[in-house]
Amino acid sequence: MKIEHILKAVDEYEAFLDKIMPLGPEMYPTNKFLMDLEGTKQKHIRWMIQQIRTLLEEEENIPQALAYFYFIQGIMWREGLYTIDDLTRHRVGISEGINAACEKAPNW
Repeated sequence: MKIEHILKAVDEYEAFLDKIMPLGPEMYPTNKFLMDLEGTKQKHIRWMIQQIRTLLEEEENIPQALAYFYFIQGIMWREGLYTIDDLTRHRVGISEGINAACEKAPNW
């Protein structure tokens, strides 16, 4: 997987979040269960996207960036926003755009 593919995918995820719920980034406490109050999931994903971009600036941080990337993809799949095929295409740099996902996420 190439870094530019990851960056392209997180750009798409961020644009998707902008369309469905424009909220700022916020780290969720790691010692608590996730409660979806006031867009908590979306805020945390935005925080993780910021972290991915920062981590990818240094080669030794790539494994952590990938862990965050795959975590975000897991959430997107779990919420029914992207199919496994979509997420695979994101990893290899081919994207269908955010419109299909936005249609699936009116309540997310």
